[in-house]
Parts: sequence; C-alpha cells; structure tokens
Amino acid sequence: MLVVEQTYKIESSPEEIYKVITDIKDCSWRSDINKIKRIDSKHFLEIECGDKKRKSPDFLTFITVLRKTKNKAYDIYIVNNVMEGNVYVSLQVVDNKTELIIKHEVNIDSRRKWFFTISKSGIKSIQNRYVSDLKKRLTNE
Repeated sequence: MLVVEQTYKIESSPEEIYKVITDIKDCSWRSDINKIKRIDSKHFLEIECGDKKRKSPDFLTFITVLRKTKNKAYDIYIVNNVMEGNVYVSLQVVDNKTELIIKHEVNIDSRRKWFFTISKSGIKSIQNRYVSDLKKRLTNE
C-alpha cells in the first residue's frame, strides 16, 4: 500500500473549501476532469477525456463517499485502472488560514506501476494539481 499525505495552507474558510470539494454537480474548476456522472447520493463517476491525438480512451474513476463531516472532512474510496483505495481530506483552521490535509492510502495496479515511476511523486502530483485547481476556483468566487 502506498500512503501519501500532504498539508496545504489556503486563505479561504473551511466552509468555502468544503462547499467546492463536495459539489459533484460542478467540476468546471478541475483541470483533470471533464465530467462527473452521479450514480446515487454516495456514488459517482469522474470522467477524464482521453487524448484524441493518441486515440487513448476516457479515464474513469469510480468514487464512493465514505464520510462527509460538514466543513471538516470528506473521505472517499476510489477505483480506477491504476489505483484503488481511500482518499481522506480534512480541514482545520490554523493561524487564520485553513489547513487542507489530503491523504491517499492506495494500492497501485502492478501492471500500471510505470504510471508512478517514482512511487509517491505520482500521487503528490495529483494532490498538487487538485489543490492548485481548488485555489484558482476559490479566488474566482
């Protein structure tokens, strides 16, 4: 199992952050996701469109919401063709800024290890991109 945890400081309230990250109707702020399909109140599918030039297919991630604690935590279980496991997001105020902690506890498909050539760097890259997108969204509101 691969465990990667990073902490980010964001100058928005936990309420603002929680509202954005738990809204599955709006994925416009995500640079990696083109569409989200809601299955039911606890399940949805993130769809990242494939590369048309390379004729690669869409990349799908099935998500199950495990826990939502308003303005404090959002925990999900993810499954795709590269990894499977838990993603924990927690929010807390420290020194008038919100600390956003993202922790992945995932198993990488042994046939796809090339995707994460330097094990933790692949997950860190995903986390960094997510937070960068989130910060852009929060500053545009």
